Amino acid sequence: MGTNMSEITLQELKELYAKIPEFECIPGCTECCGPIPVSDVECAEIGCKNTHLLPLKYGKFDCAYSTEKGCAIYEKRPLMCRLFGTTQDLACPKGRQPKKMLSETEALEIMSGLEV
Repeated sequence: MGTNMSEITLQELKELYAKIPEFECIPGCTECCGPIPVSDVECAEIGCKNTHLLPLKYGKFDCAYSTEKGCAIYEKRPLMCRLFGTTQDLACPKGRQPKKMLSETEALEIMSGLEV
C-alpha cells in the first residue's frame, strides 16, 4: 500500500487494522498512551485537530484521550495504538498479548501501509 498518511482512505485503514491481532487490555490501563502519529482520516474519525499526533494532555507526555477508565476512543484508536502489544518491539508492559504475536516483518508491513 505505502500510502501517504494524508492520502489514505478509511477503507484502507480498516484493511490495515484487520491485519492486527486483537487481545484484551486490562480495563483502565493506559500504559501504552502517549503521542503517536495519526492520519488525517483517523483525526477525522476521532475528532482531533489535524496535527498528525494525538493531542497531549495538559502538555504532558500523555494522550488527551487517556482517562482514568482507559482509552476514551478505544474503538476508534489509531493504527499505532492498535499495534501496541502485538509485537515484541511494542510489548505490553503488563504482559498482555494476542494468541499469536506479529513478527517484526508483519508489523513492518502493516506500518509501511502508512508512510509516516
